[in-house]
Amino acid sequence: MKPINLRIQFFALAFIPTLVACGSPSVEDAEASFCNDLDNLAVALQNLGQINAQSTVRELDTAKRDVAKAYDSVKASAATVQEARLDQLDTAYADFDRTVNSISGRDTLGEAAATITAEAGNVAAARQQLYADLSCP
Repeated sequence: MKPINLRIQFFALAFIPTLVACGSPSVEDAEASFCNDLDNLAVALQNLGQINAQSTVRELDTAKRDVAKAYDSVKASAATVQEARLDQLDTAYADFDRTVNSISGRDTLGEAAATITAEAGNVAAARQQLYADLSCP
């Protein structure tokens, strides 16, 4: 078995933090991107609205392509917003699950109640935020 090249090891170790940091964006960052993409769609639609009888087919094609590109960006960033919102709920649930599973068989529920209640409250808050953001009926 050959030893791994030292340069390859260094390269891999140098970029692990970068890869770990490339997780999901925060809800705030995702929403900011989504809003920016919605603004870009508005601009593209406004530019399309400038097409008139003197416009060329090429200008129409360009405007249509810009609207399609902006719309695709809106769809992608909307999915990212939803994913970021779900990440909050996932994290809250994972913390709750880990807390409940860490209770020893020798512990009384009275000893663990405050921690369990706090973690369950975090799950409820994340769920409520997601629910409110969706404007569910």
